[in-house]
Amino acid sequence: MANITLNCLIIPTSGFTGILLNNVQPVITISVENSVRNLHAQIQQQLPHQFRNVPFFLRAYRPGPVKYVAMREGGSISDFFDENLTADVCHILVEEDVYGYYNYCLVAGENPYDNAFAVEIDTTKLVSFLRMLLRRIKSLFFDNIAPKELKLWKVDISLEEENEKLKLVNEKINVNIKDELEGVELKPLLKISKHFPSQPADEHILHIIVQCPVETKEVHCTATYGRKSEKFLWAVTRGQITLSALKTKLQTYFTFPDGTEDEHIVINRESGKERIRLVDDEDLACIIWSQGFKVDLPIVVNTSQQPFSSWRFDKIKTLFVLKADDYNELPTFVRGAKDTPEDIRNLVIGEFLRLHKTSQHITSANEATRCEYISRIIYGVASIYGGEIKVYPQYEISGSHGKGLQEDVMYRIVSTAVDWVIIKLVSSSSDNNSEEKVDVLLSSLSPSSLPINKAILTHDDLVEPIKDLFGQIKWMFDSQIES
Repeated sequence: MANITLNCLIIPTSGFTGILLNNVQPVITISVENSVRNLHAQIQQQLPHQFRNVPFFLRAYRPGPVKYVAMREGGSISDFFDENLTADVCHILVEEDVYGYYNYCLVAGENPYDNAFAVEIDTTKLVSFLRMLLRRIKSLFFDNIAPKELKLWKVDISLEEENEKLKLVNEKINVNIKDELEGVELKPLLKISKHFPSQPADEHILHIIVQCPVETKEVHCTATYGRKSEKFLWAVTRGQITLSALKTKLQTYFTFPDGTEDEHIVINRESGKERIRLVDDEDLACIIWSQGFKVDLPIVVNTSQQPFSSWRFDKIKTLFVLKADDYNELPTFVRGAKDTPEDIRNLVIGEFLRLHKTSQHITSANEATRCEYISRIIYGVASIYGGEIKVYPQYEISGSHGKGLQEDVMYRIVSTAVDWVIIKLVSSSSDNNSEEKVDVLLSSLSPSSLPINKAILTHDDLVEPIKDLFGQIKWMFDSQIES
C-alpha cells in the first residue's frame, strides 16, 4: 500500500484555544487505503496531552468552489486523496465539534429495531450527566428510578445487518452485556470523550445500552390443576424467571403423582379462549417482562400420563387417601353386563391367538407386550360404537393425576392383561369437598380373568372370558355416555 503525507492544520479556537503554534500543523504519513477513523486517531495522538479529549472532526482539501469537505469516519482516505496529491497545500483542517455527537442508545430488554433512539452527546461532560439526560428522555420507562441507579454500557452492534450480538439483544431477555455483547461499562466520573472521542462512523451502529437496576416483578398467578384452582404471589427478578422455578412453586400448592419430574409438568397460559403452552424460559420471561410491575398470569397445569406399570395400588391409596390396602377391600358398586356383537368378539379372539403364538409368555412379558393384549379388548369394544368413542394411547393423555377427573363420575380399568379390574371414581359426597376428594369403588363383577397365561391357548378357551369382559366394558361405556 502506498503512503501519503498529509499536512494538517488545527483551528485554534474553542476547545483548541491556547494550543501552541508549533503544534497546530501536524504532519501525518499514512496509507491511502487506511480509514478516516485511523487518521483521526493518529492526529489525536499527536495533540498535546491536554487537548486529546477535545472532540473534533476533519475536513479534506478539494480543488473547486468548496475548498474543504467533511470526512466521515466510516470512509477511506482514498475517497479524498490519492498518491498524486499536491504537496504545498493544507490537506486536512482539524476543527472542534462544538455541536456534540449523536449516539444510538437502547434500554436493555427492549426491541433494538423498534426502540433504539438517538441522543446528542456533549463529549466534554461526564458520564453521570449522560445518565441524567437519558433519565429525562426515557422518563416514562424509568419511572421511580434515580439516574444514579442506571448503568451505561458502551457496545458496538450493527443494526443494519444480522449478527450474533444483535440476535442476542433482540431475543434473549437476560443477555449478559459484558460477556456476550463485549460491553464496556461507562463509569460515571469519566468524561464521555474517554469512550467517544469522535463522532461514531456509522449511523447504523448501536453504541450505548442503558441497564436498569435489578427489578422485581409481582406476578399474581391463578393456577388450575384438574378441578382445583390456587392463587399465589410470585415475586421474581429477570434472572429468577424460569419454568423450573415456577414448577417448583406449583408443587407447594398442588399434589402431583409420585415420580412427577419437571418434564412431566406442562404449563399453558390462558389468553382469552386460547391456551398457549409455555415451552421455555424465554416464553415465560417475555410474558412477565412485557407488563408493568404487577403481572396477572392465569395458567392451566397438566401432568403427563405415567406408565401404567407405575400406578401400583399403594400410589392410588396415597393419591386418593384410601383406607383399603388392596383393591379387594374397596367398597363395591353393582355393575351389569351388556350384549355385544359376536363377530367383533371373534375378531379379537383371532388377534389374541396370533399374539399368544408370536409373543413371549405373558408371565415374563413387559408392559409393552401386555398393552398389546389390553388394547385389542379396548379397541374391540370401542369399535361397537361406530366412532362415537375414541381411544387415546396412554402417553398421549395429559392432565391431573395422569388424566384429569373431568366428570363427577369416571370409570377406570386396571389390568395386567390377565386380570381385569374395573373401578368407579366418584366425586366425594361429603358436604364440604373443597379438597376435591374422590371415592374409589370396585365393580361387583371384578376381577375378571383371561386365560392367556396358558402355555397352549385355543379359541374355545377365550370365548366365554372375552364375552364376559366385553359385556362388562360395554356396560361401563354406556354408563359413562349416559352420565
